[in-house]
Formats: sequence, structure tokens, C-alpha cells
Amino acid sequence: LAAHRKWLDCWQNIEVADLHHFPLWEKGVFDCLQASFNDLTSIFARYSKSIGGSSTAEDAVEMTLTEFKDLVKDVGLETKHLKFDVMSNMFKKSNATNSNAAHFQHKAEKGTSEAHKVDQFVGASTTKLDRAVKTKAASAVKDTEQDMELVLYEFVEVLIRISFWRANPYHGIHKLATELIPLPQCLDQMLKEVVLPNAKRDEAALFKDKLANDKSMQGALESLDKKLRVWFDVHTQSMFLQGGGRKIKFEQWQNLLKKGWGTVQSNNELVPGFTPGKQIGEWQIYQDSEISGDERCRNIHKVSLSRAQAMFAFINSQSNEQLSVGQVTESSDVTTLEFDEFKECIA
Repeated sequence: LAAHRKWLDCWQNIEVADLHHFPLWEKGVFDCLQASFNDLTSIFARYSKSIGGSSTAEDAVEMTLTEFKDLVKDVGLETKHLKFDVMSNMFKKSNATNSNAAHFQHKAEKGTSEAHKVDQFVGASTTKLDRAVKTKAASAVKDTEQDMELVLYEFVEVLIRISFWRANPYHGIHKLATELIPLPQCLDQMLKEVVLPNAKRDEAALFKDKLANDKSMQGALESLDKKLRVWFDVHTQSMFLQGGGRKIKFEQWQNLLKKGWGTVQSNNELVPGFTPGKQIGEWQIYQDSEISGDERCRNIHKVSLSRAQAMFAFINSQSNEQLSVGQVTESSDVTTLEFDEFKECIA
């Protein structure tokens, strides 16, 4: 039921009224996308989690143009007649906040019989259409910022746009246009033949399964459970007192690893929640030969943790079920870690 509601929230925010023959194909596109929504969510999660250049959790779960280009290359979405520069314009259009409103306003300004037909269908304005169709939950996740990054429903929208123009690159140019391949046929064909077979999926679930079946790792986490709980409670106390539950935030996690927290008490004991700073870096130690003492026989043991690895571990510790279809905040489920998720991040 939750997955179905998530899909409905996604669909209600998609704006494609400017595409050819809207709304005749709406039901067909709805059915086509609903059948593939779980796969599309996993694909979106995989490519949006590259965390390259992401300084906030909100950015880390949205798809940039560079990440979208990776997807285009992986699946072979470009054709002889539709190149990435055209797709990037569709990317920008899907990121716009008022595509439907601009389309209907343009129709109304024409003052033609076509405009009157549009008015009869959508009501006096696009605002009324939105109020009539969108649920409160769907409106809450509407991305109101033009940031050149796609949230999930915008990603689905750009796939709809690309599918039409990929199948009909010369639509509207009468001398070059061939037989029209309408929606939803062109979308169904692109998904089944190009996107779904070739796109990479999010692999976070594989680690979750591996961790659950690793007895030694589970034993290590269980032995440290009480200490980790004390540490976690200290650093989530502020959010807890504000009524947000006990969760670690993305930026808070980065700051703890970089700057540390707490001091050593006068009795040389660490304060609860103590975190040593400078946990991002590379370290090495030498193990001398116990027989010869020759430095050339020393073993070198190295360990490293990069900022990208720490960020990736945080983002991957959340499940795709928590991935929002739209805008998120620094305290959303998908941008914070509860205790069990925190232990997975540590592992």
C-alpha cells in the first residue's frame, strides 16, 4: 500500500501536458510506468547516489545532469537523430516548476477554439487542476526549486519526454516526419528494450543481506551495541528534544568524522559520546621482522577512509522504500539514520 501511494504521489507531480495528444494517452502511460516503478526507483537511486560534489544529503539523493549523462551512456539512450544536447534541454524542462501552467497559459493566449477546449478540460486555470487532482501528500513533495537536479518524479517525467522524441525526432517537421509512434507505445518500447535491460540498479540491498548473514560481523556489532547506543543517544539528543526522534543527520555525521566531539575528563576517562577528530585520511604502520630485524622485511599495514566513502556509507544505509518522490529536507527519513541504519553505516 505504501509503495502504491508513493507511485501516486509521483504521478500527480509529473507535468507533461505539452506533449502531443495529451491527455488521450494518460491512462496508458500511467499503467506502463506503474508496472516499472520499482525498477525505475532502483535505477534512480543507483545513479543519484554518486555523491560527487554533494555537500548535503538533499543533493546526494537527487540526480545531476552529469549523473543523468552516465545513465544515458550506460543504456545507449542516444540515437542518430536524438543526441544528449537535446536530452539535456528535456532535463531542464523537467526540472522547471511550472511546465503545465506555462503550456496552458500559452494555449489561452492563442484565443483559438483549441484554447477553449483546453479550458473545458482543465478548468479555468492550471491552479484549479492542481487543486482538484493532487493529494496533500503529493503537493508536499513538489520540488519548487530550479536547481538543475532531478528528484524522482522529475526523472520519470524526463523519461516520458525522451521516449516520445526518441521515437519521433522529426515530429512537426512535415517533410522529414515519418509515421507517428504515439505514447504509451514509444515509452513502453524504450523502457523494455533500452532502459530496463541495461541500466544499473541500486546495490545497497545486497550489502544488507550480506551483513545479515555474516555471523562474525553481527557478533561484533552485538558486542558493541551498548556502547554504540550510548554514543548514538548523545548525538541525537538535540533532535529528540525537538520531537524529531533519534536520528543522525548527514552533515552532522561528516562534521563528527572531520572535527570530532568531546574531551578527555580529568580522570582520563572519555566523556560519553566522545569522537576523535580527523577520522578522514590514510594511516599506515610497519611490522618489523621478529627474526632478522631488517627494515626491508617489514610488513606495511595501511587503512584509509575517504570523505566520499563515509558519505556513500551513510546514503547507502537507507532503503529505497525511504526514497522520496520529491523534495526532501535535512531531517527527512532518507537523509538521516536511525540506530539500526547507523550500525549498518558503521559496518
